[in-house]
Amino acid sequence: MPKSMTGYAKVQNETEKISYFIAIKSINSKYLNIDIRIPDSFNSMETEIERHLRKKLKRGTIKVNIEIVFREDMDLISLNLGLAKAYNDAFMKLNEKLNISQEPNLDNFIRLRGIFNMVMSDELNDEILSGIIKTLDSVVDKLNDDRLREGNELKIAMLKYLDKIQKNTIEIENASSHMISYYRDKLTRRVDELLQREVDRNRIEQEVVFFAEKADISEEVVRLKAHVKEFKDFLERESAPGIKLDFICQELNREFNTIASKSKTLEITRQAVEGKTNVNKLREQTQNIE
Repeated sequence: MPKSMTGYAKVQNETEKISYFIAIKSINSKYLNIDIRIPDSFNSMETEIERHLRKKLKRGTIKVNIEIVFREDMDLISLNLGLAKAYNDAFMKLNEKLNISQEPNLDNFIRLRGIFNMVMSDELNDEILSGIIKTLDSVVDKLNDDRLREGNELKIAMLKYLDKIQKNTIEIENASSHMISYYRDKLTRRVDELLQREVDRNRIEQEVVFFAEKADISEEVVRLKAHVKEFKDFLERESAPGIKLDFICQELNREFNTIASKSKTLEITRQAVEGKTNVNKLREQTQNIE
């Protein structure tokens, strides 16, 4: 079952000491792009989180927002007193040099990097990463449920366009079956008009065969039918067929272009143009598929 590339999900997971909040938003993209927002203290976990996501998602721009809340005092913050004292001395010296009477306050120190640091043991670090991965699995499952629902709606729409393309192909095939008689009548009338006399019918038949072979579209019709079947097969058996479906749309469009360029009748041209229109609408849907 194909999945849409657009979706949204969020999950909250709690342990005895820690709460995890993860939200994922997915939008269309030709490739898989992952943007992770996580508190600075846990930046070292981004690589492992992205690696885990790439096992579960194939296409789309994925925006992940992770919040981690400690619900108990776990003595996680270390204070760099030496650095704080150095900053304080620098503030006082600056006051003296610039004749400023204002003394540094706590707000000044909170804004400075390196004074307050989160310190976690390897055991706690592993526990947090494990909690993130567990929550991530839940939110991705929820996201995929949402994307599967929308993907089913896209599948229904795509099958309707495929039926229209199939109809265009059948109409083209039926119209092309009369091409030899069409060329024979047209060429005979034209020659009679120009010469006003009977001409060698064998010569006309040779010319008819020549023009018919030049404008033959039987191979294009066969390929159109094969592409439609292949498209349906991918829809049924592939979980992430988006790139393949987009390629098939290009091939369908190529066949209709070739038919239109070879066409000598209004009906075939009309069906080829209509077929191209349906392919473009089909392709718009495939670009939403993972």
